[in-house]
Amino acid sequence: SGAARFGPHHELRLAGGTARAEGAGPRLARRFRETGELTFEAILMPGPLSSEPRPIVSLQGASVLFALLQVEDRLELDWMLTRDGETRRRRGALGRILPGQAQHVAVSLASQNQVLFLNGRAVSGLAARGDGSAWTEGELTFGDGDWAGRLDHIAFYDRALDDGEVAARHAGLRESLDRRLDPPKFQVQAVLRQVTATPDVRDLAPYRRALATRVYEVTGTVPEGVDARRILVAEWVVLDLVARPEAIRRVPGQVESLRLERMEDHPQLESERLLDDSGEPGLPLFLRL
Repeated sequence: SGAARFGPHHELRLAGGTARAEGAGPRLARRFRETGELTFEAILMPGPLSSEPRPIVSLQGASVLFALLQVEDRLELDWMLTRDGETRRRRGALGRILPGQAQHVAVSLASQNQVLFLNGRAVSGLAARGDGSAWTEGELTFGDGDWAGRLDHIAFYDRALDDGEVAARHAGLRESLDRRLDPPKFQVQAVLRQVTATPDVRDLAPYRRALATRVYEVTGTVPEGVDARRILVAEWVVLDLVARPEAIRRVPGQVESLRLERMEDHPQLESERLLDDSGEPGLPLFLRL
């Protein structure tokens, strides 16, 4: 929901949005009640540093059952445990992560200890004791609208992974980490010449979001490899069935500074709704960031 969307590596980009794993929360809570163990794994790109706790992933029913938080450059664990008949939420710092870098993270939870693995190695942890016997059904979400990081290769296990398993998982993901490069970006000055109308959100079903094209005439330096000065630019006009005001207010004749990437570098958008009334499908196509 909100502005959450997938990036060019099919990673989940959560700036300004939340992703919900429908139906997964009750299964996750049930398995932790039964096994007393849980591991969360992902390739994580931290969000900007903030002293405010930002939920990366959470399982929440009437109250928080499990949440992994970013606080500054630390990961903190907030979860509900039962011990000696007493149920209460416990929170503690798991350890530090690497700001501005994609990294393999695994958080292994058991009734005796909780361990943070970073890039295949156990680096720190907690020693909270208890079980998940009080866990009820909850909703599994990623982000909260404020955490501006990225996640992919997300996995949950109904057991606490050991050092060898996590090291093997990291070795398998190393190639993905090593080639994790963002597409080239282009900054251009251009005049807006034509706008594809933003649709009524009621007409988008079964889609909940949409991109629309604009025709621009570049007035400054054209992007590398582009011969023509007229370009086609796609931008998000509807997200989570809400029209984006800044997108629908654009008027032909405006001079704008555009930050762009080539649309061909975004294969994850092939299944999205793209509206184009330009009548110039042969123009070089870019995505507005």
